[in-house]
Amino acid sequence: MKDYTARLRDENEELKEKVIQLKEELGLSKGLDLAIYGLTSQEMKLLNILVARKFVSKEAGFCAVRLNLDYDYWGGTSLLDVVICKVRKKLKPYNIKIETIWGRGLCMSLVDRAAVRKAIEQEANK
Repeated sequence: MKDYTARLRDENEELKEKVIQLKEELGLSKGLDLAIYGLTSQEMKLLNILVARKFVSKEAGFCAVRLNLDYDYWGGTSLLDVVICKVRKKLKPYNIKIETIWGRGLCMSLVDRAAVRKAIEQEANK
């Protein structure tokens, strides 16, 4: 029984490390706790990945949005579409746009990414 428990602990630690690495790869390791533009934490996850990468595939966006949700909740691919719609609506007054590359994913212009980074830095320095 002790060997089994120890093995489970080791596997758990490995999985935690993999989650940390995936968050870093997706660009989700910074800024998630900040609330800018009136975005929810789930919407901030999507915005952070868009700022961190030149291009975000639909799969990567879906993973970012679904991160830390109840694992029983799937939501389907429409979950990403709903979150994108909400983020676009909240960013519109700031002239920040999320572009869709049909059939592939999402991206933001360099200017828009810089504006979001500046807002995150200003919020972090408060």
